[in-house]
Amino acid sequence: MPVLVTCPRCRVSGRLPDDAPGGTIGCPRCGTEFDIPSHPEPLRDDAPPERTGATGGADDLGVWVGLAAPLEQTPPPRTLAAAPPRHAIAQASASAPDLAPESAATLDWLREEVERFNAFVAAQFAHIRRGREEVARSAAVAESAAITREQNLNQQTAALAGRAAELDRRAAELARRVAEFERRAAEVERQEAALRRRLDEADEVEDEIRGHYETFERDLVSRRRTVDGEAVFRRTAG
Repeated sequence: MPVLVTCPRCRVSGRLPDDAPGGTIGCPRCGTEFDIPSHPEPLRDDAPPERTGATGGADDLGVWVGLAAPLEQTPPPRTLAAAPPRHAIAQASASAPDLAPESAATLDWLREEVERFNAFVAAQFAHIRRGREEVARSAAVAESAAITREQNLNQQTAALAGRAAELDRRAAELARRVAEFERRAAEVERQEAALRRRLDEADEVEDEIRGHYETFERDLVSRRRTVDGEAVFRRTAG
């Protein structure tokens, strides 16, 4: 069953076969290209009769039907005429001939309206001027506060920079002291190793002296026994 598609711009309807592939179609009336909906509306039996020669070009997938009425032309906007200035009204009223009481009352009413309008405009301008002055004062106060805040931030930044430099100096001094301590610790370890080596050598010398002493003592005891034996032998022999 054929289906209907509608141009989203000029609202003209067109008929497409139900097996038409998806894609883009051009409106034959306004030339707008739009995507074919995935679920178009089926064509009803009471649809308008088919009109030939209304296709929009080689991209169309079927015959369009039921062309809508021409689009209504939007009338151009109306502009209001500017009100005449006050001095023009005064000159016109002064040069005008004697008018009827109704016309004089109308002119008086116009003068009063112009005066009220001028007073209203003057009041609005005064209000705008006061608003601008208030904005200028607020801007000056805000600028002064911003300058003061910037100066405070600069002072704090300088103080933080000084503290950071002091911390860097202390860190460098601490690193130097740590390096000196490590150097001294290495020197102490070296001296301790040398002292241990000397103690080991002293122990070896002491062991050697003790061995010589024990050998000498044994020799002395042996010689004493020999001398004692010879003395006993001599006394016995004599």
